[in-house]
Amino acid sequence: ILERYTDRYSRSALVVLATGLGKTVTAAEAVRRIRAQSTRPLRVLVIAHTIDLVHQLERSFWPFMSSEDASCIVGGGEKPSSYDELLKYAFVFAVRDSIFEAQERSLFPNEIFDIVVVDECHHLGSRTYEAVLDGLEAGTKSGPFLIGLTATPWRPGGESLGPRFDDPVVQV
Repeated sequence: ILERYTDRYSRSALVVLATGLGKTVTAAEAVRRIRAQSTRPLRVLVIAHTIDLVHQLERSFWPFMSSEDASCIVGGGEKPSSYDELLKYAFVFAVRDSIFEAQERSLFPNEIFDIVVVDECHHLGSRTYEAVLDGLEAGTKSGPFLIGLTATPWRPGGESLGPRFDDPVVQV
């Protein structure tokens, strides 16, 4: 993932690992390494489609965060009092639909993130996920680096993840 991040022609990385083999740990360690090499603080957005997954992801990332890193959750009734306060957090863990709703109301600060991690990225292709990633410009030349995590490298309808990702950087 680090090699893809530093490759100026690549703006995304796909991790395909079977359930229980460490997709989240792989992403969290990659994010830790990317942030450690950066000359400036990097802000990370981690997205999942349910609040339970968001809580699980936050707990899994904690060992890879420094003691100075603050995190918050957006979704399931949890969020800072204002979306402007997201600037205070190095890590934001959010439910896709909560981001989508805030983007629809022009409240979500799309431009503040450097890395976007999408858990269960085989859900991409849905109208809300595509709108969220388009709003963030994730995986584009001018937007944040995109990391996708999945056990199934295709969408439920059998479509490829190719529009957002090249070949997987890890696949087991």
